[in-house]
Amino acid sequence: MKNLIPLILAALICIALIGGYVFMYTSIASGIGRAEAALARSGTLTAQDTLVRSQQVFLDDTRDERTRLDAFVANDADIVSVIEIIENTAHDEGVTV
Repeated sequence: MKNLIPLILAALICIALIGGYVFMYTSIASGIGRAEAALARSGTLTAQDTLVRSQQVFLDDTRDERTRLDAFVANDADIVSVIEIIENTAHDEGVTV
């Protein structure tokens, strides 16, 4: 019996070490999976942030040009008065519109 005690003790230690190794391996593997998923999501967010920032820079850079172009575009209120002037003038002159 004295010869079996070290063998049983060694077997129990071996089983405990194998169990610990399996637990650590699965924990590390699941951690790697979560880290990869988080990295993929952060890459998407980074790309979206970059796109939004580039659009903001574009709008800031073209603000003056857009303001100048707006001067050439007639507002709805301006168009209505011009159309009424044309219609009234045409009516006064006897032109059918």
